[in-house]
Amino acid sequence: MTNNADNLFPTGHVRWGLAATAGARTWWHIDSNGFLTANQVKDGDKIWIVLRDDDDHFIKTCAFDGFKVDEPGKYTMEAILLRPGTVILMRPNTNHMVFTPSHTICHRSHFFSTGSMQDTLRGTIHSFVVHYHITNTNHPPAGMLLRWIALFYHAAFIGNGIDLMEGNFLLLFVWFLYLNVLDHESQHLPNVMTPEGLVDFLSLCFLVIFGNVLDFRTYRCSNSDERQSHLKERYDLNDIGVEERVNMCLARGMCLDLLDWWNANFTLTANLEELPNFTRDFLNKEARNLLSYKLAASEKKQEGADGCTVEDLAGQIINVSGQDQDRMKRWRWNSSTNPAVIGYTDRDLENWVIGKRKVALKFSTSWIRLLAFSSC
Repeated sequence: MTNNADNLFPTGHVRWGLAATAGARTWWHIDSNGFLTANQVKDGDKIWIVLRDDDDHFIKTCAFDGFKVDEPGKYTMEAILLRPGTVILMRPNTNHMVFTPSHTICHRSHFFSTGSMQDTLRGTIHSFVVHYHITNTNHPPAGMLLRWIALFYHAAFIGNGIDLMEGNFLLLFVWFLYLNVLDHESQHLPNVMTPEGLVDFLSLCFLVIFGNVLDFRTYRCSNSDERQSHLKERYDLNDIGVEERVNMCLARGMCLDLLDWWNANFTLTANLEELPNFTRDFLNKEARNLLSYKLAASEKKQEGADGCTVEDLAGQIINVSGQDQDRMKRWRWNSSTNPAVIGYTDRDLENWVIGKRKVALKFSTSWIRLLAFSSC
């Protein structure tokens, strides 16, 4: 992006080897930060056990109420035996445990996928709100990887409009830099004309727009003396470096561009009713879910991101929603603690119809944002 803060691939967080002795186990948990997981057994055996709740995949806020890591409770359970050479690919937000019947060596990795962004959103929110209750680690570089994906989407979907902006040579040059990587990678783009693709697309936008809100480091300040506490309260000082915070702001702008691009080119009808503000309503819905979930978890003494109170979370959401008052004017929240679905169910999507506008609405992007991101 604009500096080195987002330039290094976080290999140590997403690629590792694992050796376990016979009898080792991990208790029930989801993998943190909404990651997918790949596991290849090199030698020995693993028994991979997956849980499903009444909603199939722990898709609601408060889905882990009453859940105990050492007691599966009344859930649907499926066990898979992994032998040498077997690879298992596990979706985000999958509740599972692993048992090792014999001495075993595995290679394991985390990654993100365009086709599972809604589950990544669910897993990220669960990890943030009830972290110590249902997962076992945190990977701060996850946000950086999501920003890279947002950059890719922006280059692919919006890049075509750059040469319409008064023929500016500099913009054409940036456009040339953008397009060199896209032809053979277009299969990784979401199909935003299908309901499932649209929800995955919007899920990524939410994760990036509210990236600092969902980052554990936002609520920590390494130096806890009185002066630092004053600076944290007055100037929002935290453990995220200045360069990375700038990148977060730029990525947020890119995703707001993506929402404007979709609205300019497509329409959504649900149950024969057109929803002209759906993309913003999606952000508002998930922000309300996040805050309500945090409130309910706090009342049950379930711990999430270190140092994050309900008031802290509310303040950070306000900071983000206030970045663009016109775009976020529909922002509202309530303090309901009733469980709600994160994202949408398959049944919700059955009556959605997405159409392409015959004539796209006028849409322009910020060339300053494009130039800043082109150095990534």
